[in-house]
Amino acid sequence: MHQDGGLLRFTCADGMIAEAPAQAVGSYNEKGRTRMWAWGNPSINDALKRDVQRVRQYGEEHQIGRLTTPERQADMEWAWSMTVLTAKLCDAQGAYCGSAGPMKVFLTFGDVKLSKG
Repeated sequence: MHQDGGLLRFTCADGMIAEAPAQAVGSYNEKGRTRMWAWGNPSINDALKRDVQRVRQYGEEHQIGRLTTPERQADMEWAWSMTVLTAKLCDAQGAYCGSAGPMKVFLTFGDVKLSKG
């Protein structure tokens, strides 16, 4: 995903392209076993944080500390749980986890469009 366009894009071996609007949810560091909400990460464009800002607001309204604390010790299961919660609260079509070494990046995505490359 490129932050400028906010699109998650996959190109298949047969030339088909799957593309969907995406939102950043958070990251998980396997080495440190910490999870950070995207809204707490200044390196992510604000346009990609709209959904997690809604989740944060929900946490504030319902006094749920796990949704309002930017970073905490966690495991991969908890990181996925928060991604699924974000998808549910924000009506996303699905979720994705990408890897960059020990860092995992969690996204939600909207309607998928298929095209021939």
